[in-house]
Amino acid sequence: MASDVRALKAQSFLPAAAAVSILLVACGEGATEPEISNRAPLVVTELPTQVLAADGSAKLDASAYFSDPDGDALTYSAVADDSSFVRVYISGAEVTLFGRNRGNPWVSATRITVTATDPDGLFAEQQLSVTVEAGDVGFRDEFDSPPLSTWHLTNASAEVDSGTLRLTSSSSGAGKATRPLDAGMIDWEIRTRLARVQDSTTVRIVASTGSSPIQALALDIGPGVLVDGKATNYRMLFQHTGQWNVILAGNYAAFEQAENVLEVGFFVKDGRIGLAVDGMTVRAESDIDFAVAGVELWVDPMGGAADGQALFDWVEVAGTVN
Repeated sequence: MASDVRALKAQSFLPAAAAVSILLVACGEGATEPEISNRAPLVVTELPTQVLAADGSAKLDASAYFSDPDGDALTYSAVADDSSFVRVYISGAEVTLFGRNRGNPWVSATRITVTATDPDGLFAEQQLSVTVEAGDVGFRDEFDSPPLSTWHLTNASAEVDSGTLRLTSSSSGAGKATRPLDAGMIDWEIRTRLARVQDSTTVRIVASTGSSPIQALALDIGPGVLVDGKATNYRMLFQHTGQWNVILAGNYAAFEQAENVLEVGFFVKDGRIGLAVDGMTVRAESDIDFAVAGVELWVDPMGGAADGQALFDWVEVAGTVN
């Protein structure tokens, strides 16, 4: 009987001993903690909407808008849905946006996707909206090569040689080269580098409005009508129902001699019409505010001359979309 009891006690202890042995093995040296899986980056705050000038730029620090819960270093990338009018570059966490809408007469909008990626390839992304304002719709013609396909000639002939346009009237009347704009502009400037070939020739730079009753504004350089009984060598005019009327006039020493090469600007900005020579404003008056829809270059022989000639190195038109 005693021997049976001892045998039963021994059997009852065996499972417990085995369990202790197994537990010791599990907690012994060389055991590893359960691994915590890598977690993806997180969006911290929403990327702000950006509004760029036509050729403006903006910068963002992407690290301010993403974080990693594991403290991993993040790398960033960015791509535009439409890169034709906005370009995006990234250096480290710095995202730089560049507007490329100059020359387009409309406001453009797109989205930029910015992505933050951890070393294991897990990522978070979000989009920001970008609006790029309308740009200039003007042009710059360097007269690099003939023919003048963008200009329409009336009573005139034109030759292009070594980047210079020689415009000649075909008879005693004014010769004209006309070029429309893609869209009307306000706060505009027409600039050109020119020289009159003859003292008797007047050059007229015309900004047509494309509307009525004010059909055009113009700048004359060269001999012309008397104003208050005084001879003048420049005049600003407006055309009202076909009739030209002088707004202001005067004399400027640089306009006295033909063949003087001058950079001339004719502009309407902030309600003021003005004249600039070699980058300096010579005259400006207020209460004029008309959009421009096209440009004309005139050469007008005066005093019964058979023809008139003028040289143009380049013509440039810039402004804000109407």
